[in-house]
Parts: sequence; structure tokens; C-alpha cells
Amino acid sequence: MKIQLKEWGRLNFSPAPCRNTLSNWVKAGRISPMPVFIGRAYYVESSAKYIADKMEAPKRPDLTRENRTLRLAERI
Repeated sequence: MKIQLKEWGRLNFSPAPCRNTLSNWVKAGRISPMPVFIGRAYYVESSAKYIADKMEAPKRPDLTRENRTLRLAERI
């Protein structure tokens, strides 16, 4: 079952990380499985885990070089 990211932070950490820290973790791929952005909030599986080691963190597919749009100078 998916819960809001801020609720997940409260359940897994004491004291809970602030909203900006949780958002940064999502962008860096430090929460597995990846949270989903729906409406105005991130939702994550209640069994999700924080990945402390950068080497284990999965890469976000939408931020890879192949998936980004080309700048005008690159298209010319």
C-alpha cells in the first residue's frame, strides 16, 4: 500500500527528515522502490527502504543523458 512520503519519513526516522530532504532523496534515487508523484505529493510503498550508499542507489531513468532533450546548439 502506498503512503505519502512525509508519512513514510515519520514512520522510518526519528526525528523525521524535513520535506526538502525527502524530496532530495527521491531525486537522487535513494529510496527504493522509487516513489511516484501523484497530484501534489510523492507516494511510496510502505515497505520502501532508504539506500545510504551511493553505489547501491538506482539511477533515475528520466535523468540519463539519452532521455534528456537536446539543446538548440546540439540540434544544429
